[in-house]
Amino acid sequence: MAVYHSAELLPYNPPFSLSSPASAQQVLAVGAVDVRSQKLADYSSNGPSWDNRLKPEVSAPTGTKSQAYRLSSQTDRFHGTSAAAPHITGLAALLASASPQLRGVELRKAVEQSAQPMGDPQPNHGYGRGLAVARPVAGSSASQPPPPPSSSTSERVRRTLGDLLHKE
Repeated sequence: MAVYHSAELLPYNPPFSLSSPASAQQVLAVGAVDVRSQKLADYSSNGPSWDNRLKPEVSAPTGTKSQAYRLSSQTDRFHGTSAAAPHITGLAALLASASPQLRGVELRKAVEQSAQPMGDPQPNHGYGRGLAVARPVAGSSASQPPPPPSSSTSERVRRTLGDLLHKE
């Protein structure tokens, strides 16, 4: 028989709650920081890894507004590390676009170095190195949009996508 009482149960992720695949050495684990409170989300797993490495390495926003998510739920906010991880993917893409020589380990380091420290001590096993933040790249002008792709590039992309979508 289960006995329940009126106490509110809150999620809590103790140290070492982070598991596979996020605990793998090759994986950049991402913590979730609530966009409104700027605090680590209570469901965001904590490190360290089983062999005592820093995990997560960085954190990213969760609870962000999303029109796409609004269409399929009661709220227009997208929560979870599944919301935070795409922010890191986007940041990595921006960094690689600004510095095409960044690949692999160097790109990972650039993502980690973008973190705005959060929590104490620093780094820590909740926020990692902190909240990853995209900053303007030196020498670039954020007010100038990139030039439109040439018609030959657009045609090549269209053909490639068409080929990929229609292969059997």
